[in-house]
Amino acid sequence: MIDSNGGSVYLPPLLFLGIYSNMILVKEYKRIIGAVVCAIAAGIISGVATPISKIVLSGNVSPESITIVKLTATASVLWIIGLFVPQIKTDRHLLIHLGGIGIGGMFVGTLLFYIGLNLSFPIEAGIINSYSPLWCIVVATLWAKKGLYKKQGEGIAIATVGLMVTIIFFGEWEHDIVHIIGNLLVMVSMIITATYTFALEKLSSGLQLIHIYKWAYTFATIVAIAVHIAFDGIAMPALHTDTLLVVYIIYVCAVATPLSLVLHFVAKKRLTTKTLNTYSYIQPLAGMIVAYNIGFNTLTIFDPIAIVIIVGGYLLATRKRR
Repeated sequence: MIDSNGGSVYLPPLLFLGIYSNMILVKEYKRIIGAVVCAIAAGIISGVATPISKIVLSGNVSPESITIVKLTATASVLWIIGLFVPQIKTDRHLLIHLGGIGIGGMFVGTLLFYIGLNLSFPIEAGIINSYSPLWCIVVATLWAKKGLYKKQGEGIAIATVGLMVTIIFFGEWEHDIVHIIGNLLVMVSMIITATYTFALEKLSSGLQLIHIYKWAYTFATIVAIAVHIAFDGIAMPALHTDTLLVVYIIYVCAVATPLSLVLHFVAKKRLTTKTLNTYSYIQPLAGMIVAYNIGFNTLTIFDPIAIVIIVGGYLLATRKRR
């Protein structure tokens, strides 16, 4: 730097270091904000898909049909996205592992979810799925062959009360066995989905998870089609040609799942698991708002109470041990 008399004046090295550090902090802050936006967007996109799926099921599209179309469409979109993501090495052992997850996890879990949703309501299904982060804690504990510590046990116990409130009362005082069975099927689906999500994320990280998921969804699709042919022949699943219904099907089957997965993977690179899971509770809220506004008037005092109990249980279960 030159002064007014032509001499050289050097800024203190600490000033340069301070400027450089601030630039790094600003850059990192922007990345974190971007990750938060991705996490929120993933929650909204996924949450809205539940009431839209109920509309599709109400349009005489069977759970089996929407399962096949969703698995096929999601696998196809992930294969396309995978062309732009660094490849991973896939050996025979990995593919066998992914085949098992695809068949026993994605196919069974997706089919049970839509059968359950068909019998129940989207608001309750969204709330039941919000228990997923707590189930992941249980799975992680079993994986590590350790016991739950006190706060985890208390948090999970509290959240389970909220889960049972949703399953049993489903927003009404009277018990309806059909709706309860539907909610139980959604719960089993949630457990399966949370379990295979934990298993898949142990295999890779970042955007390369797209390749892990695309193979799992591919195997799930193959089995879904094979089961359909075995029971119903070669005929394609019957889908309505109503324009709006087709748009809903495209959103549920080809947009919501792959897009929310990619956004989740991006957010996961910058956010802690606890923070990411906390933002995931936007999902049942978004689903609840959309469901109520499009005519699923099943919202009562039980639903927000259940969400508060489940979220409170999760925050307690993830508190740092002192």
